[in-house]
Amino acid sequence: MADEASRQEWTPPVRTSRQEHTPPARPPVRLTEEEFEGVKRYLLLDIVLRVTDHDLRVMDASRVKMQRAYRKLLLALQDRVMLDMAALRHRFRKAGIRIYGQERDRGGVTAWFACRGYHHRISLLSAFIRAQAEEILLEYLRPDRLRSEGSGKFTHLSNAQKSRPSEVPDG
Repeated sequence: MADEASRQEWTPPVRTSRQEHTPPARPPVRLTEEEFEGVKRYLLLDIVLRVTDHDLRVMDASRVKMQRAYRKLLLALQDRVMLDMAALRHRFRKAGIRIYGQERDRGGVTAWFACRGYHHRISLLSAFIRAQAEEILLEYLRPDRLRSEGSGKFTHLSNAQKSRPSEVPDG
């Protein structure tokens, strides 16, 4: 008789509703605004890098007067963009963010990324991309930024400021 009792099959308990499932001890960590802005900036920097690469090829094929100077400027700008992209990728790794798809068309760019197990999509329209890419380029071309970032090739315009005439009272 002991053999018959031990031969009974074990059956798992049956759930009657979803309410019996215990929720996780803490809520999941969602994508923060800062992380979203980082993904957006990374996509824009990638576009800026492509634009400067295109401009370098066009410049090499043209007969611009100061081609070497413009080329050095664009190469220095590309170096800064690539360093910032590397820093963003490092932050993404620490935060568990991975961009796994991009699609470009005439309307703009759409990218898919995962952040701590949650999948997201970001779409940037062409007009927005153009305006933001221009702002980023201007940001990189500011003389104080170029000087402070240690490129050594560009100097701050302090000599121009010193050569201004001293304050002359009105009147």
